[in-house]
Formats: sequence, C-alpha cells, structure tokens
Amino acid sequence: VPCTPPPFGTLVAIQLGTGRKLWEVPLGDMSGLAKVPALRGLGSPNLGGPIATAGGLVFVAATVDRQLRAFDIDTGREVWSAPLPAGGKATAMAAASAATTLWSPSRSPPSPGGNEAGTVTRVQESGM
Repeated sequence: VPCTPPPFGTLVAIQLGTGRKLWEVPLGDMSGLAKVPALRGLGSPNLGGPIATAGGLVFVAATVDRQLRAFDIDTGREVWSAPLPAGGKATAMAAASAATTLWSPSRSPPSPGGNEAGTVTRVQESGM
C-alpha cells in the first residue's frame, strides 16, 4: 500500500484554454492485489497515460490491476473495462490511414460473455 493519502492514482480532465479542472476520478483498484476490500475505489499507482478519441472516450491501462478502461470524456464516468494479460504500462494508441478511415475502440457496451478488448469501430472522416 502506498505511503501517501488516497486516492493513490487519478485520471483528471483539464480545460486547456482555462486550466480549470473539469473532473477527477480515482484510477485503478488495489483491493484485489492487497486482499484488502477497504482499498476499493481509492485508485492505484499509475504507470502510463491516457488517450482521448474523437468518439468522446478516454482509454487508459496504466494501473497495477491489469485493466484497460474507457471513460466518458465529458463526465469521467467509467463506461467499459476489460482484463489485460499483463499490466498496461504505456499510453494506448490510435491510428488513421491515408484513406481517411479512423479505427477506434467501440463506444457500445461489450456483449455478455464476449471478449471485447479487440473490438473496433470504423469511423469515416473527411478532410484528413
């Protein structure tokens, strides 16, 4: 358990034009690692960064609990998560092709029982 007061890790949205904090949420969960239920919701140390998509989601996998998470960019509410085989210790990436087709993780919720970690949505963009 970290020696600092909680939250132990957060995801923060800042309005770049004004520097105003829009929202802040605890990021990660150490309750399973330390077998201490009282740690739930207090965040975890972070070892990577987030990426924001044009679809209004922020993806991050920087926590010690081996989860990839998606947050609503406007509210900071976690809308999706999936387990990773190892800790995500780098910033996720998105790409665009010369044909101006963007691929981003799906904004729709995962189907029950499915492995949705690799699900992508094709988004047509113009004037890239």
